[in-house]
Amino acid sequence: MNTPLEIDLYRLDRRAVLRNLALAAGVAGGSAILGRNLLGPDAAFAQDATPTAQEFPPAGLPLLEVSVLADFATTVSPEVQAGTLTLRASSALEGYCDILVLQVPDDVSDADVEAAVNSDGTPEFLFRSIIAADISIEPGVTPSTIEAVIELAPGTWYVAVVWDGPGSATKIQAVGEAVTVPIEADVDVAYDHWDFSMPAEIAAGPMVWRVTNNDPVLHHMIIFSYPAALNDEQVQSLLLAGEGMASPEAGLDLDSMIYRGGFGMISTGQAMCQQQEFDPGYYFAVCYLSDPGSETPHVMLGMIESFTVA
Repeated sequence: MNTPLEIDLYRLDRRAVLRNLALAAGVAGGSAILGRNLLGPDAAFAQDATPTAQEFPPAGLPLLEVSVLADFATTVSPEVQAGTLTLRASSALEGYCDILVLQVPDDVSDADVEAAVNSDGTPEFLFRSIIAADISIEPGVTPSTIEAVIELAPGTWYVAVVWDGPGSATKIQAVGEAVTVPIEADVDVAYDHWDFSMPAEIAAGPMVWRVTNNDPVLHHMIIFSYPAALNDEQVQSLLLAGEGMASPEAGLDLDSMIYRGGFGMISTGQAMCQQQEFDPGYYFAVCYLSDPGSETPHVMLGMIESFTVA
């Protein structure tokens, strides 16, 4: 049975932005809409998919491996070839953890980053950083190992790991001249200003998705299924009803909205590829992040996209 959705669309848990974007962004107290146990038993995940005709991730790419161990220690590849690479993130924790790969401005120190992953607020420098990847791992909800293809420019980066306990930030180096490897994507999604640009219909089965942020502000993509196609106003009605702020529009059923995964936040100019698999049906995508200085999530400004899987 689905857990009731409790969404606070006007308050943003600022620590959740840094520590659990893919599961709790936009949720007051980090508590509900993308919280634990919200997936029905029929949910299909990208990482559970069988391989497509094209190998993903492509063989031969440099590997950035991040392992969060059961004793809370983290092992990270200290050095990786700059350019296109495979990020392989795994966790042995009993609870969730979130793994971000980011490059911070020159005026931000190691101590600033370490403090940020252990604070209750969102650091100002987050909006000035380059976030190349954001992966959330949740036992019983996602696989314990998730792979994505990203690009890192040469230089110093941090791998930040945040969870219910003390967070950590490990400095790594992307070395050499950046080598870019083209990735063939089955589905291309662009984050534009309060908008998703993507196909209206997507084929069922395992597909390589590429998400690209073309907007100057941070975005992510959270995906839900529903038994029927919905317009933007109906999606907003369901979300507001989940918070108890309004009654759902006549004919809408809150319990029929099921979380199906998505993509963590990335910065402007960044792209990330992952394999996704969805069953035939109706879906919609939303972004819960807010512009700097605003507490209005992008979903309430129209960043909603409905699509069909057939």
